[in-house]
Amino acid sequence: MTIFDTAVSMEFFYIFIGVVVSLTGVVTAREEKMDQNAHGGDPEKTGTPWPFFAAAAVMSALVAVNSVYYLKAWAADNNFLYGLGNIKYYEANKTAAPQARLKILDLTLSHLDASMEQNPVESHYDVYYGLASNYYADVMKDLNPDAAKYQLNEGIKRLLACKDVTWEPEDLYMTLAGAYTRLGGLDNAIRYSKVVVDDWDHQNFYTRYNLADILMKRADKRSADGDAAGARDDLREAGGELKKGEAVIVGREDFAHVYGQMLELEKKIEKRLEKTGAGTAPAP
Repeated sequence: MTIFDTAVSMEFFYIFIGVVVSLTGVVTAREEKMDQNAHGGDPEKTGTPWPFFAAAAVMSALVAVNSVYYLKAWAADNNFLYGLGNIKYYEANKTAAPQARLKILDLTLSHLDASMEQNPVESHYDVYYGLASNYYADVMKDLNPDAAKYQLNEGIKRLLACKDVTWEPEDLYMTLAGAYTRLGGLDNAIRYSKVVVDDWDHQNFYTRYNLADILMKRADKRSADGDAAGARDDLREAGGELKKGEAVIVGREDFAHVYGQMLELEKKIEKRLEKTGAGTAPAP
C-alpha cells in the first residue's frame, strides 16, 4: 500500500464524514420543524431530504467497496513483507547450503505470488518477484537448469507486464537486466542496463559496473564467434562505463569497495585491449 493510496482514501473518508454530518444537520432541522408544527407553529410542509439520503446510500456503498479493497491490500502487503523479509535473509546468508537457500526462496516466491494475486495493480510486488526469481535461478542453475530457466522467464514475464506503469523503473530495469544476463540474453541485458544508467546516472553508478561486466561477457561471445571488431567495441564501451562510474564515487569512503572493484575490472579490460592492439578504453 503506497502513500498515494492512503491519501486518496483519507480524502474519500473525510468526504463521507462530511455527507454524514450534513445529513444529520438536515434531519435535525426537519425534526425541529415538525415539532414546531405540532405545537401550532407554521404548518409549512417539511418535506423529505431524499437527496441527502441518496448521497449517504451511495457513499456508504463506496465505503464498503473501498473497505473490501483495503482488506485485500492489507493481506497483500503482509504477504509481501514476509517475502521481502525472506529476500533480506537470503541476501545475508548466500553461503548457506543450497537446499536451505532454496527453501527460503520457495517461501519467498509463494508469498509474493499471493500478494500479486490479492493486489494485482501493485507493481512493487512484481519487481521483487523478479529479484527472487533471479536468486532462485542462481541456486537452481546447477541442481536443475530447466527449473532455473523457467523461473527466470516467469520473472521476466511479470516485469515486462508492469514496466509501463511501475513507479520504480530503475529497479525494474536492473532486475530485468539481471534476468536476461542469467539466461544468456546479453543484448537485452545491455539494453535494459543502458536505460538505467542513461536515465538515473546520479544514483546507479554500480549499474555501470554491472553493465561493464555484461559487455565483457558479450565481448567473449563475439570473440568466440570470430567477431573481433565487435568484441573490441564492447571492451572499449565497458571501459568507458567504468570510468563514468568511477568519476561519480572517486574519493567517497562509503563506496571505496565499489571503486576498487571498478578499478580491478578496468585493468582486466585494458589488458585484453592491449592484446588486441586496440589501445585503452576512451575517457568518459
